[in-house]
Amino acid sequence: MRDRFRTDRLAFGVDDILGCLAQALRYRGAVALKLPQDGVAARFGVRHQLIDLLQRLDFEKNDAMMHAAGGIVTTPADLVRWLEANIDDGKIGSSQAIDPAAFRDAHRKQVDVKAERGRFRAYGYGLGWYQARLDDHEVLFHLGGFPGWQTHVSFMPEARIGVAVVTNASGPALPLIDFIAASIYDRLLDKPEAGAAYDRGLAELKTALDHGRARYAAAVQERAKRPWMLRHPNAAYAGVYENPDWGTLRIEQRDGKLVASLAHLSSVLEAFTQPETARIELVPGNGDVLRFTFGDGDTADTVHMGKLVFQRVQ
Repeated sequence: MRDRFRTDRLAFGVDDILGCLAQALRYRGAVALKLPQDGVAARFGVRHQLIDLLQRLDFEKNDAMMHAAGGIVTTPADLVRWLEANIDDGKIGSSQAIDPAAFRDAHRKQVDVKAERGRFRAYGYGLGWYQARLDDHEVLFHLGGFPGWQTHVSFMPEARIGVAVVTNASGPALPLIDFIAASIYDRLLDKPEAGAAYDRGLAELKTALDHGRARYAAAVQERAKRPWMLRHPNAAYAGVYENPDWGTLRIEQRDGKLVASLAHLSSVLEAFTQPETARIELVPGNGDVLRFTFGDGDTADTVHMGKLVFQRVQ
């Protein structure tokens, strides 16, 4: 599957994503970018991590995998309606669907915040919305993320336009979707320098992605040189371990290797640097260290993952 998805184009090709993973709404102007049937979503349709080659992630977003902060499952049509409601203080078409006071409160700055998301410069935060500037324009935005997914939703109250960008990739996809959103605004606002800004930003993203790939490849090669630090046979570590807050951690033998599984996430154990430790990547690009401890028997009693302790139950 990795060979099938091998690509040297930035994040599948920014032009494709612009065409099929972005929806823009110009209120009253009825300008929207449509989703073609043969775009990236149809070709890939799964969650990916963009690091070197595309890696398919088994991160279905369900109750067992929902982020602690919550989350939603949405559609392009729903995102357009949400933007419309925010732009017009709760109105959908001619219907006042939600009390306009609720939207005004949500959009009002509650605290001072400094944050940058590409060209989006935030100076405050309301109830779920960052207040920001995109060049000379006032904009409100909110981002979302989940391993294998990234989203950008924003609108300009005065210009009465909004943009939603969603992608089935993570990692370097975050600056990519902010770049896409800013490029869409440039075109919707008829900026004469839109084309030049797009070319310049695309080149910068490509350079950053190339550097990131090189760093990632170097880190993988360096880790491969580590000696194996688990001193017992694999069977001594295999088993079922429990933590009262995090649930069940399974260590299994598969094809001569040890594999750790936590909920729907899994990773092959690789060498780490200390005795009786191993490294895992439940989320690609984010490593955790497992440390096994033994009592009087021949099998591990506990597994430590950071400050978490899992006790063997089987």
